[in-house]
Amino acid sequence: WDGKGAGDGEYTVSVYLRDAAGNEWRSPTSPVKIRTGKASAALLGKSTVFSPARGKAVFQPTIGGGLALDAWVIQVAKDAGMKNIIRGARGTAILPATYDFDGKDEAGKRLPDGSYFLKFQASFAGGESATSHPVEVRIDSTPPKVEITVKPAIFTPDGDGVIDTTTFKPTIVDDGDIAGWTIAIRD
Repeated sequence: WDGKGAGDGEYTVSVYLRDAAGNEWRSPTSPVKIRTGKASAALLGKSTVFSPARGKAVFQPTIGGGLALDAWVIQVAKDAGMKNIIRGARGTAILPATYDFDGKDEAGKRLPDGSYFLKFQASFAGGESATSHPVEVRIDSTPPKVEITVKPAIFTPDGDGVIDTTTFKPTIVDDGDIAGWTIAIRD
């Protein structure tokens, strides 16, 4: 039986025999599983940059392929080649809903700012395994710096057409992207 036409799932197989004299025999049933999907593993994350002072980077490990999970490993490394492992977690058949990276190493020491890479590997019953692509996350605990230039510094908003307005020009320096900014004028 090549399984064609049958969908993924569990089936049972048994043999029934009857000879010319009418004697019958039936074998015990044996289970067989069909799985047409390929085993896969992925690590999904919403944040590519975070500050450990303000929270954690949250990732969701996911698997596909319809196989029973046997074991899983999540590793954090300083390099995309995953040669310098600085933190990890592992478990058996129950996959965690999320993996929270708090920016610390195995000893609980805060890691320096910079890029880190996470990889998820799943091992399935029957010996198959799948590994996610490395996912980059950046620790950024340095607040942005801003300078503001006001030109002209003195103006006369009296409607006479002479120096009625001024211009505010912020210069922002940050290692990452700026999520938003506001200029407030107060007296």
